[in-house]
Amino acid sequence: MAFDFSRPHIGTLALGITVVLFACAPVQAQQPFTVEPLVSPAPGSSLTGNLVASDTGLYLSWLESLNEGHAFRFAIWDGQTFSEPQTIHTSDAFFANWADFGSMLPFADDRLAAHWLEKA
Repeated sequence: MAFDFSRPHIGTLALGITVVLFACAPVQAQQPFTVEPLVSPAPGSSLTGNLVASDTGLYLSWLESLNEGHAFRFAIWDGQTFSEPQTIHTSDAFFANWADFGSMLPFADDRLAAHWLEKA
């Protein structure tokens, strides 16, 4: 005998049975993990931190405030600490806000691509 799903109470019953069956399925135990804070190489006044992971490493980029303008900088995580920050570009025309931020894309051959927005 097939269910007639055009009748609301039969459809509701079928949905309820499905939910109960999935709720009774055994759940595998989660592996414990630890969270360790990292010390950022970016100064506290920096803007728009962006973290990107690739096969070649973990890269943190940010806009750093200067006396005039900003510097788009980055550092690489080696598994223990961040490298010394390096400057990608400096400008007094960066868009420096929460929505407009530069980012990086690391390639397997140790090249990096970066983009940012500047006012015209």
